Amino acid sequence: MEKTALTAAFWDDFARDYWKKRSVVFKGVVPKDLLTGLDVLETFGGYVTHSMGQGAGAAPSRQRGGHVRLFVEGRQIGPTEQLKFMPRGDGLSGYIQELNATFDGARVGIILNDVELYNARLGVLLRELLAPLISRVGIPARNVESTIFAGDYDVTPFGIHKDDSADVLTLVIEGRKRMLVWPEAYFDEHPERLQQLQAGNAAIPLFEKDATELIAEPGDVMYWPGSAYHVATGTGGVVATCAIGFWHKANLSEMISELVKDVLTSKLGGRNTIIDNWRPDAVPSELEASTHALRELLTGGEFQAALTKAWAERVERLGFMAYRE
Repeated sequence: MEKTALTAAFWDDFARDYWKKRSVVFKGVVPKDLLTGLDVLETFGGYVTHSMGQGAGAAPSRQRGGHVRLFVEGRQIGPTEQLKFMPRGDGLSGYIQELNATFDGARVGIILNDVELYNARLGVLLRELLAPLISRVGIPARNVESTIFAGDYDVTPFGIHKDDSADVLTLVIEGRKRMLVWPEAYFDEHPERLQQLQAGNAAIPLFEKDATELIAEPGDVMYWPGSAYHVATGTGGVVATCAIGFWHKANLSEMISELVKDVLTSKLGGRNTIIDNWRPDAVPSELEASTHALRELLTGGEFQAALTKAWAERVERLGFMAYRE
């Protein structure tokens, strides 16, 4: 594999001139075979294996993140049809053709989030690739999210949209990716345009002439800031990309409450689950005991230790999701 052109100087320039400022495509800066269609299929297979392992009788999983969205001609399908997306066929293009046939020739799209949960090698690769950037801009408050988009769909199923404070880097795996991007003010300062977006993909021709067009192929890296409105439009054939979103907006109460739940569950042990009926005239003794246990966690330093450990783990994985044992 040839070397990447994502040098220290590249990341210095990117962080200074583009990060949170403007959209861009960097041509030929990573090896064309950095990610392949086989990687996509292996990741899909990893997701299927995990999902099937969560059936009846499976051990409880504490894994966070990781979900799939499946589309047929822009329509998101439900659980009863999801088995039709089981990986098969010869290569990524063959797999998509098999899906097309399954749905009577209809175009399909697959969006799988947190791909490092289902393909450990890709997780290592993405962390190594992005470590220099994160060392310059920091770990986003919410998380770093890797997502595979694959299929022969002609337009983003959910139309022109703005992600909630998420800067996005995109690597093209197969095909040719075309994005239309607009600055935040183009829509946010024009209520009549925002209203027209309610028309979904039918609204794209109304604003396409004012968009910045980004076109990328394998070997290229595409970027747009979290403030930008954007939509993908088809260029023909099968296209697969890996997008890395830097989600900066977080709810502190949710983050802390999740950790409290984990730590308190561990401390209560067998007392955490009860089967009982409570009288309405007083706070149940079990709830009182739980608040005492929580107070002990806070005053005794156990919660602080858990917070410090959780942060160290998050730094180690650079903000990406990970399996929680």
